[in-house]
Amino acid sequence: MATIQENISTLTGFDDTAKIDVLVELTKKEIENYTKRVYDALSMDSILTEMVIFKIAKLGNEATKSLTYNDTVQSFMVDYPIYILRGLDELKKRVRLV
Repeated sequence: MATIQENISTLTGFDDTAKIDVLVELTKKEIENYTKRVYDALSMDSILTEMVIFKIAKLGNEATKSLTYNDTVQSFMVDYPIYILRGLDELKKRVRLV
């Protein structure tokens, strides 16, 4: 089974493993802070991969929301896409014991 870093590299074509490792660690902390839960690889690896891919896209210009050539105006997506936010919200839900 491939590692998260290998999957990210394969999906994005981004081969800078040092940057991928840093983004993975930062994103794990971000997930823990958002969900208020300890990182669990089984339930959180897929959302981690999606978030890191989004961050890599922001390093280039793939996350550009609008681009104007004459006036040279660029605006970048600053928030995660809806599907990532929904995934994080699902992880954030508390399990209630009855």
